[in-house]
Amino acid sequence: MAVILSMLRMNFSHKRLYYMKKKLRTLKPK
Repeated sequence: MAVILSMLRMNFSHKRLYYMKKKLRTLKPK
């Protein structure tokens, strides 16, 4: 059970990081 929870937490953090990166990219276009 702990493994599944940790995996979910990792996935959530990964999605959040991806969202933040996308946000930064939109804020600062090249």
